Amino acid sequence: EDKELKARKAMDTRLKLLQQRFHFKGSKAKGSLDDRGRLYAVLEDRGSGSILRGWRRELDQDGALEVGFLDLEKALRNFPVQIDALKLFQGVAEPQSFRLQDLAPEQAGLLSRFRESVKTVFEGPAGMFHALDTEQVGCINRAVFAAGCQERLPGFNDDELDELFNCIDFDDGGSVTPDEIVFLELDPETRDHEIFKLKMRAKFQRQRILAFAHWDDGCREVSTKHRRAQRGWLAEEFETLPPLVCKKRVEKQREFHKKTVFARVAFLRHLRSQYQHEMRAWRRGLDVDCNFRLTKTALRQYLRQHDLCLDFDALWEGLDKDGDGTITMEEISAPCAKEMARFRAWAQEQYGSCDAVWDLPEVVEMRESQQKNGNWVSKKKMMCSAMAQALKQLGFQFDVGGALMTCLDLYGCGFLSLPDFWWLDAWQPPEWLVVPPNPSALTDLMARVQALYPQPLQAWRALLDKDSDNQVSWSEFQNACRKVRFHGNRGAAWRELDQDVSGTITLREWDPGSAELLGSFKDWCEAHFGSVELAFKAMDKTGIGTLTLSEMRSACKRLKWDGDCRTLFTCLGVREGKDGGKAKTLLLSDIAFIDQWMDAKELEDEAWEEHRKSSPKAPASRRISRSASKLTEATLGDGTPLAASALPESG
Repeated sequence: EDKELKARKAMDTRLKLLQQRFHFKGSKAKGSLDDRGRLYAVLEDRGSGSILRGWRRELDQDGALEVGFLDLEKALRNFPVQIDALKLFQGVAEPQSFRLQDLAPEQAGLLSRFRESVKTVFEGPAGMFHALDTEQVGCINRAVFAAGCQERLPGFNDDELDELFNCIDFDDGGSVTPDEIVFLELDPETRDHEIFKLKMRAKFQRQRILAFAHWDDGCREVSTKHRRAQRGWLAEEFETLPPLVCKKRVEKQREFHKKTVFARVAFLRHLRSQYQHEMRAWRRGLDVDCNFRLTKTALRQYLRQHDLCLDFDALWEGLDKDGDGTITMEEISAPCAKEMARFRAWAQEQYGSCDAVWDLPEVVEMRESQQKNGNWVSKKKMMCSAMAQALKQLGFQFDVGGALMTCLDLYGCGFLSLPDFWWLDAWQPPEWLVVPPNPSALTDLMARVQALYPQPLQAWRALLDKDSDNQVSWSEFQNACRKVRFHGNRGAAWRELDQDVSGTITLREWDPGSAELLGSFKDWCEAHFGSVELAFKAMDKTGIGTLTLSEMRSACKRLKWDGDCRTLFTCLGVREGKDGGKAKTLLLSDIAFIDQWMDAKELEDEAWEEHRKSSPKAPASRRISRSASKLTEATLGDGTPLAASALPESG
């Protein structure tokens, strides 16, 4: 009570001193003058001697130079003296709001003249800041402000410039930033728009901090009674924060991508368990009509017949790599399809067709020798080991660990028949399965690509991976070759990139350095902002949905990302500004794909490892079947008829 009484006495004394120089035009009530005098005294005291600073600090932080009744009444409650808001509004020119002009006409006129001068000389606050900030440090102190204005704005003395700086630097920080001078814009519509963007950016920053705190609390493995545990009654409010909603959406998309890989692995594991081999499963279970394409209807029917409880959408997304609406053999098992395509091309080149191999003298002799030895009695079938030995004599080179005979062995019993070769003749494999890798073809392609896109990452984004899924199919690769007018050996160039014969190309195979750069940036964004989308919004200082190189570089430097910022910025998708190309910016759509960017091959290895750990030990009959399959494959690899020697002599 003593402190409040002293404050009131001090304010009354200050009010008496102000009465001599405080004039009020249009005032009709003595009470109104007293209340406005008290308000003037309080604001001048709160502004450290500056009425403009006190006005902005206590009533008008946005710089609108007017305040509504409710906001004014709320602010007056925190003042040490009693001021009646209704009496303040008596006699004002516009009853809807209380303006600075109604309280301090002299200072309001000064600010109005300064606004007009800024518009005339600098074409706006942004131009003034750019002209005064000659060293480009991002802020202007009092001395620089006074010197620059005295040089370019001759109509203001030192005291007026000092008062104007106090008005701009209302938080008494000693310097001003571009955001703090936005209120000097003369056009009301433009000024309101810029102030709104500043409010939204501050709101987003607050939401991001709250979201990070909530997310960080959830990551801690503590008891629900712990003081740092999440509170259930606050969860609903926190979960609706835009940063958390954005992060959940990104995680949901990434989870679906991961689910597609795991569904594909689970399906392939079922095929191997049911038929011991993917190609045998294709011929006997999936494509029994020999269409060499699998539709959605056929796949659904197969899942129902075998009672497989898999997410169909995720499974189809994982199998249909090129997105053409059908599944082919090479999408089920590219290495096996490659081996069969190579044999088919060799047979057609040497003998015209695959079934012609069946009637060759060397093959007939090998088939008859089995009958003479008593090991084989059928004339329509032939053991896989004998066919492999005959093909080796004919000059066909098996790949190390090749599975040609296993792919053609329809029932897994170790023998082949003529319809197996008819089936192979009916197949039309894509070009990349037939030709071997060729480094010179890839060199020619790279030369044409670099002529249009100097950076490999830029070519990957604009030319190859247009859907931003980090996988390029054969059809996408052909479209890219047509765009750069590459008419060389496309299949050989593809095979040189796709060394593991997976049927797709990733960024790591296209350019390992670019993959490392993008992965490093993604990890940095997730560590500091939670996602790439949130990082973009945090780095976008203007709040207009575009990101400049300077903004991106400043954030990366401040938070210690040591990657090549310029290369990344250039490759992600630079767009030209309205001023003829001077303002190059990055949009959110150019960078948001990184949130879903995942290495599918690493995920597939992880899925196989999990299935390997979770799968029970195979029964004895299954182990014998797998051992026989390995024995047959060993025969195919080096041509030695191990399987034949392992059979009993009685046949």
